[in-house]
Amino acid sequence: MLAALPYNARVHSDTSEEAAQILRERLLRMTPSERVAEGAKLARFAREVMRAGIRARHPSYGAEDVEEALARLLWGDDLYRAAKPGRPLLDP
Repeated sequence: MLAALPYNARVHSDTSEEAAQILRERLLRMTPSERVAEGAKLARFAREVMRAGIRARHPSYGAEDVEEALARLLWGDDLYRAAKPGRPLLDP
């Protein structure tokens, strides 16, 4: 049953086998909607970390600039240019 999980916690060399087993067991007990909610929570956290990095690298950026730099980082230059033509490419 563990092999059916799409996530292998052991891929990280700093994760002990005991910790990986605990994570696998936790994931197995979660319902699909709980897994989706956890994924969304992790995605929000990742974006906050990216925003913090942008603010640290570019203290002069305002809130809108941070969001534009984040969009460029997430989407890549081609999609950013297509979605927001005429907008400057702010460094992330």
